Amino acid sequence: MDKTGILGADARADVTDYIRTKQMQPDTIVALRELVEDLNHEVALYKVFKSVPAADQTNVRNDMYVASEAIRLIEKSDAALVKANKQPMFSAEEHAALTSYKSKVDKATKFIPTG
Repeated sequence: MDKTGILGADARADVTDYIRTKQMQPDTIVALRELVEDLNHEVALYKVFKSVPAADQTNVRNDMYVASEAIRLIEKSDAALVKANKQPMFSAEEHAALTSYKSKVDKATKFIPTG
């Protein structure tokens, strides 16, 4: 987690709070973006999961699950807004990008060894 980021070390906590409460807060999207950027940095740095130092593998795996679950809830929330004839939070293009990212993270976590 990038302690120098916009939210410091609290990005994961903010996203986890969103998952727990299912209540979007002003910093939720920024926190999710920061979490995703941190994950992208880790993946780019090590290229493959098995190259990530053992001490960091659990955090990377957990962050992938947290990001995926947050995106799932965001998509569910947007679908409910559309169903209620209200303006969704994300455009069709943004929704497609979220769905694509979630799919890739979900696929990656299926192949991560747990021990």
